[in-house]
Amino acid sequence: MVENIIGMFKVHEKIYKRDIVGILVGSLITSLAYNVFIIPSGILSGGITGVAMLFYYTLGWDVSLLYLLLNIPILVIGMKYVSKRFGYYSILGTLSTTIFLFGTKTIQLQINDILLSGIYGGIFVGIGSGIVFRSKGSLGGTDIIAVVLKKFFGYSLGEVSLAFNILVISIFALLGNIQLAMYTMISIFVTSKMMDVVEVGWNTKKSVTIVSDYSEQISQTILTNLNRGVTLLEGKGAFSGSDKKVILCYVNRTELIRLKEIVGQVDSRAFMAIADAREVMGVGFNEIKSEF
Repeated sequence: MVENIIGMFKVHEKIYKRDIVGILVGSLITSLAYNVFIIPSGILSGGITGVAMLFYYTLGWDVSLLYLLLNIPILVIGMKYVSKRFGYYSILGTLSTTIFLFGTKTIQLQINDILLSGIYGGIFVGIGSGIVFRSKGSLGGTDIIAVVLKKFFGYSLGEVSLAFNILVISIFALLGNIQLAMYTMISIFVTSKMMDVVEVGWNTKKSVTIVSDYSEQISQTILTNLNRGVTLLEGKGAFSGSDKKVILCYVNRTELIRLKEIVGQVDSRAFMAIADAREVMGVGFNEIKSEF
């Protein structure tokens, strides 16, 4: 019993160290992207950092200091409504980003193309933020606001981030920076895509639903030829009233073509619905790890 408890603490210690390192590395990459690509090009980033940059461009206030000041009330309010670990990790992310923003602001690269700077900035901000999210942390700002708003009003992180970014970009455009506002939108779009890639990976899985009168035969062929598990659901045709077996399975993108061939060979009149599955865990896919 005692050995199990000691082993559990050792595992958690490794997890916490890995998370902390991930947050620090992600914060450093994000801060470098801001100072090397985003700020020199005169465009904004998303979230609270974008607000700090807006004040920097208009009033000359220091981005790192303003970023910290804007996050303090958000962190104080958010700590009441988020989990302790997420709150502590958000404080770590905010403080490390503040330090790295200040410490790397003298690093410069000569890129005279604003669009290219925005794309590069979006890529590296997405990579850094994605690493932080994979480490179960955040860089403060809209992430914490979204958690609070979701608790009381049910809004998702994406909805809150989109609304906040639209507001900041609109103010930026009204100040006479219409062209830069468009470059900002492109950069933020690239950031969101890179965050998905880092958080989920390139090889997204496919969720496939198959309705056929030959469900049993198709299922056995999938099991034998693809070595993929399938689930048979009970279904009933609304028009015919006949009972049917509905097949549900998940495959890699590279296996999808073979799956289509299998279904077509057994029943060319079968119905197939294919959808993206952002992440699939379990036997044959990513292992479900108990990290909490």
